[in-house]
Amino acid sequence: MAPDYDRMESDALRIFDLLCRQPSISAEGQALDETAELVEHLLGDAGFETRRLRVDGSAPAVYGDQPGRGGFTLLLYNHYDVQPVDPLELWDSPPFEPTQRDGKLFARGSADNKGELAVRLAAVRALRDDNGELPIRVKWIIEGEEEVGSTNFDKIVRRNAELLQADGALWEGGSARLPDGRPEFGLGFKGALGIRLDVRTLATDAHSSLEPVAPSAAWRLVQVLASIRDREGMVQVRGFYDNVLAATDEERLAIAAASFSDDDELRETLGLDEFVDGLSGAAL
Repeated sequence: MAPDYDRMESDALRIFDLLCRQPSISAEGQALDETAELVEHLLGDAGFETRRLRVDGSAPAVYGDQPGRGGFTLLLYNHYDVQPVDPLELWDSPPFEPTQRDGKLFARGSADNKGELAVRLAAVRALRDDNGELPIRVKWIIEGEEEVGSTNFDKIVRRNAELLQADGALWEGGSARLPDGRPEFGLGFKGALGIRLDVRTLATDAHSSLEPVAPSAAWRLVQVLASIRDREGMVQVRGFYDNVLAATDEERLAIAAASFSDDDELRETLGLDEFVDGLSGAAL
């Protein structure tokens, strides 16, 4: 049976509207429980057995599980929280009132990550309705703290590792095709290292008149920050590069063959004359 794409689109738009009306701003602790409740309801309505997973101080993560015909288990990851909306005066329409303009939908979370969540849910519902069951088992974990660095997600995952076991996983979403129309597959991703620096030089706040004789925590921080990288951009933190593997010749050839880089468009967007070290093409 061919999928009913019109019905699927209508269903995705309905779910999109429900989700994007929730002001689930994790950085401000807004509407997280209410949005988790909505997400749990939407999963249940699509045939999932659900529960909420949380640790002390966390926003609830919503877990869903639905069996299928095959033995393969796919784990889906999404998040229901969004970034703050300030400055409001830059919005052409209210951020939590989904609005269509020029064939596009505008709302906070429309692209990250409620739109992807709505489309996935609509696809799952269509598969289930058309076939009576899913072709594979699908598990789902939808958290509420991604936009603040998934503060408690590691604890939630470790505490519920057995629930989340699967044969494969699809992450939150993103573009499915490169600008030239080829499918896009991510085979590796950058990480991020966070360094916290605490400096205390005085027992109490002091008047600025004491600056010539009292050591300054702010200036010491400036000096420490300047020491983290050298002038060539190499990180000076001990052990930073210990587990970094150099690209093989085969990998470099694959990157060169697969790369699509619109250097000019990215430079214009960022307002740059050139990229670091003059990078372009596959190297960029």
